[in-house]
Amino acid sequence: MMPFVGIHSYQQAEAANTDPGLRIGSVMGGRLSDLFSLNGEVHADLTNPGDLPAGTKISELTFSGCFSPLVQIHDENIEFVLGPKIGGFLVQQRISNGLGNSAADGLGLLIGLNFGMFYPVSPATSVGVLLSLELAKLTMVCEDSVCDMNVDAPASQIVGLTAAALF
Repeated sequence: MMPFVGIHSYQQAEAANTDPGLRIGSVMGGRLSDLFSLNGEVHADLTNPGDLPAGTKISELTFSGCFSPLVQIHDENIEFVLGPKIGGFLVQQRISNGLGNSAADGLGLLIGLNFGMFYPVSPATSVGVLLSLELAKLTMVCEDSVCDMNVDAPASQIVGLTAAALF
């Protein structure tokens, strides 16, 4: 088990007005050998909107679930983990301003890569950092109970940097 907490940041031009936001999650699974493990990953990202017009509020929360196998290379001083991830996500967005309120939910696909470095603090526990690089593409958006599967939004490019504990 590898719980983590840190930040995520959108890197595409369309998100230039978005500040880094909170990321919390965990990788859970089991080792096939000293070198390989098969894992599932879940995480939640709280988007942090940048400058907004006066009276406008935006809240956005993304939940992701992925298959995340890892290669784990270790010696007595440090352990490196590296592996792909593939899965899906659900995003919930709420906007309110002087014109009213709106809500949108979306589903999509996510692919990416995890890389981590860990330092052992006991025979069974290591602490370190986990870097995640992700592409997330919306495949369906629902607004006011009307869903559209013809989504023409660019893929989100996301970087996550978290502190993690490896058990």
